[in-house]
Amino acid sequence: MSFVDNHDENSWNGTVKGRLGKAEEAMTALSYMMPGMPLIYSGNEYGLSHSLKFFEKDSILKTKGSDWELRAKLGKLKTENKALSGGKNAASYKRIITSNDEQILAFEREKDGEKIIYLANLSEDQVDNFKLDFDDIYKNYMNPDEVFKGQVSFELQPWEYYVFVKVK
Repeated sequence: MSFVDNHDENSWNGTVKGRLGKAEEAMTALSYMMPGMPLIYSGNEYGLSHSLKFFEKDSILKTKGSDWELRAKLGKLKTENKALSGGKNAASYKRIITSNDEQILAFEREKDGEKIIYLANLSEDQVDNFKLDFDDIYKNYMNPDEVFKGQVSFELQPWEYYVFVKVK
């Protein structure tokens, strides 16, 4: 399992927003895209804004908002797209070498013709003129109106990420 937060982290080191700041969404998406299963810790899905008491009962306000929507959208992709499947017949994982591996993480997951590419600037600095070659037609899962094919140039803001899904 991969996680961006859990009970120990939240109680002893602060909330996920406090620890990760602007990187939280890119890291959350990464936990869904990489091999394995994402851990959704009690409160993450509701945008928990305080550290929980470790040995005492503490309440979580159950108000659905943007944190809920993000995890629901990523969870839907995780369960419906074979490129993110795990287990005995897991989807493949292939790191995509970039011109800037110090700041950029890119990898492809694939199974039975379904492909997903995760691309992220995992730094506090903007990355200019980054290029990625798409061998098929892909949609930006988080913004399906954006379609990509061939060589595409990106200007990636700090902690900006993409989840590309191959069009069938």
